[in-house]
Amino acid sequence: MAKKKKRPIKKTQKKLSLKHLLFFIIGIAVLIVFIPTTALLFVGMIPTMVAFVVDRQPGRNKTFTIGVMNFTGCFPYVLDVWLHANSMDYSLSLLAQPKTIIVMYSAAAVGYIIDWGVTLIVSAILVQRSEMRLKRIEKEKKALIDRWGKEVDGLQTLDEKGFATALGSQQKMHEA
Repeated sequence: MAKKKKRPIKKTQKKLSLKHLLFFIIGIAVLIVFIPTTALLFVGMIPTMVAFVVDRQPGRNKTFTIGVMNFTGCFPYVLDVWLHANSMDYSLSLLAQPKTIIVMYSAAAVGYIIDWGVTLIVSAILVQRSEMRLKRIEKEKKALIDRWGKEVDGLQTLDEKGFATALGSQQKMHEA
């Protein structure tokens, strides 16, 4: 008999490839070089971070919606830091102003509202489509019953050979 080949055991942990490691190192370097922008975005994007932790849906649509709107609220202040005094003092002075935080977090709140509204609209549309389909099926069922008789309505009890039983059809008529 031939010996069975042993299959290699798959490891559940993935190794960090050189490409990912290089990307990570460059990302950290960019964050350090642009520390005023990093600090501003870290504080401003907190609602997105919370949405990322809370959102467990596949695709994380809520996180994406909130994140895009949140970044939209942060972007004018990022531009302000870049165009004026790209310093940590200026970035912290912007964060110390309540208006800055209100604008950033209000934009994230708009993202929450968009997600909530779109979810309601889509669910209402799906319910309407389902109800219309159900009405169409009932109409087709009625047409089949009119054409072929009440035996095709699916309410008949069948015997072991697949024929309608007289007792079953009488019971169903009394129940209806």
